[in-house]
Amino acid sequence: MNSRVGHVVETSFTRKLLPAIPNEVDRAKRQAQNSARVYGRYLKEFLLSSEYKKIKDDPPPGIYVIPYGNSPLIWHGVLFVRHGYFQGGVFRFRVEIPEAFPETDECPKVIFVPPLYHPLVDPETGEFDLSNVFPKWCCSSNSLQQVLRHVRNSFYSVAESSLDENAALIPEPVQWRTVDVSGS
Repeated sequence: MNSRVGHVVETSFTRKLLPAIPNEVDRAKRQAQNSARVYGRYLKEFLLSSEYKKIKDDPPPGIYVIPYGNSPLIWHGVLFVRHGYFQGGVFRFRVEIPEAFPETDECPKVIFVPPLYHPLVDPETGEFDLSNVFPKWCCSSNSLQQVLRHVRNSFYSVAESSLDENAALIPEPVQWRTVDVSGS
């Protein structure tokens, strides 16, 4: 009596494992890849949600961020500087989290829009230089809250060792404007 169960053929005397059927192997691989991709997407969303909750529960003073509605990998923020050289400054920025987060060693990017005059900000792109503090990103030991705190602190005291010489090469100084918000 022969009965076929999966890929195993059983007879009354022996049991033999048959080679896998190629279509089923391909389908199983695709299902495993799809489930890993779905799992990875949920893991990424969970980690980003927990990062945001951590920032929301203990925000760096003067910094406010919110994830962009269309993508959890882009956050919009604003920095209010209350004292120091940049006192009274209100600076908009966005945080761009790498697509491969959390499995990447690439640090998230902080980009000021529009670019501003700061020794750690690239004058053309507005990107804040995080390479001295976060040379390689490790999700288990680094957090977006640390990034935001570092950005905030750099507006209060600038460490000379982390200065970007190119920031002084802005071709035309930015004209500071005062906007009357009272409406008068």
